[in-house]
Amino acid sequence: MVASSSNIFALSTHTNPEVLPADFRQELMAFANVYKEPVAPVETRHIKLYSGYLQKLRPEHAALMTEKIMRATTLVGTKEQVIESIRQMHAAGVHQVAVQPILDTTATIDQFANEIMPAFQ
Repeated sequence: MVASSSNIFALSTHTNPEVLPADFRQELMAFANVYKEPVAPVETRHIKLYSGYLQKLRPEHAALMTEKIMRATTLVGTKEQVIESIRQMHAAGVHQVAVQPILDTTATIDQFANEIMPAFQ
């Protein structure tokens, strides 16, 4: 998920990376280079680039996966850290949070509903 969101930020701002926060702009932009396959045929490029998407970490992403990037692009940490991250996002103007379970959908949504949401009611 971290690699996916970081790649989306990098690719969507590649013509104007200055719109990304300066304190991790360079780290985010590095993700765009991982998804380049200029010699692959267009018919199969997507299959090669997104093999195992959201299921496993690609070796070329390992060096890019810093704690700084993980915290900037996802809700990770203890219950208290996640609640604080959401509070900071709200203070910055964010009014919605999307939860995208990767493994056990029901358990993830139940945990978020039971442990995180009560802090905002």
